[in-house]
Amino acid sequence: MIPMHAHQDALRLFLERGLGIEIGPAQFMGWARPDGIVASVGFNNWQPDAGVIEMHAYASRRDWLSKDRLRELFSYPFGQLGVRMCVARISERNDTARRVWRALGASESVIPELRGPDEAEVVYTLHRDQWSSGKFMR
Repeated sequence: MIPMHAHQDALRLFLERGLGIEIGPAQFMGWARPDGIVASVGFNNWQPDAGVIEMHAYASRRDWLSKDRLRELFSYPFGQLGVRMCVARISERNDTARRVWRALGASESVIPELRGPDEAEVVYTLHRDQWSSGKFMR
């Protein structure tokens, strides 16, 4: 897969359409195959004083994510920006994304009905120490 981080507008559109939400001001990373974008990750709500940034991701296929891509992905907030913590808000129904965040070693908080009357939202926080000591950095 080909990194296409410079194509911010296309990555925004792919992510927003895939998630069905507006992201607002953000920085995007993404990967594509010859037939189009496969995955986009948006970083927004950067709070420099708190050292926290929020992440959103959407992929049209599961095979885009690898150990190397995870390292590249998290090198932006933890390496370049120097954040202390990454935050992700995920539907309780998104088992794939939840499995990934658990594998990263992130802390999980389930908030009932935050997405609506019958849907909880799961908030994941990944501290830089959890990331740097996790299995993906070995």
